[in-house]
Amino acid sequence: MNTSHPSIRYHLECINDGQLEVMREIMAPEFVNLATGFDPMHGVDAMIAAVKSILEGFPGCHSEIQTTLDEGDRFAVQWRITGKHNGVFQGIAPTGLDVDIGGIHIDTLVDGRIVKRYAYNNFPMVMTKLRQGA
Repeated sequence: MNTSHPSIRYHLECINDGQLEVMREIMAPEFVNLATGFDPMHGVDAMIAAVKSILEGFPGCHSEIQTTLDEGDRFAVQWRITGKHNGVFQGIAPTGLDVDIGGIHIDTLVDGRIVKRYAYNNFPMVMTKLRQGA
């Protein structure tokens, strides 16, 4: 696995190590995130805020890269994030519930930076679980 690829660095450095500023290196200023169950997200600052919220809601969570597919200017990552809901997340008080979030990112790259991400995941089902457990 090429750990220097921007799509891989996102999981290893941003999610696992909490180095949110790395997103400014690996994502273009015009970055757009189109994720299942969420409004489109525009810009690196919006993505940093979203990941910060995840890390605060699920402190110590871990992202595991399961499969990758490199098509040149498009790169897909099948991933799994596991952790415990031990912090406030999107207004939901900590439940202590284990979470298992899985999905696929399909990133489009220009000049070595991610400009667009399509994210398909089970986050909406996880949110339902948290709301019921709250």
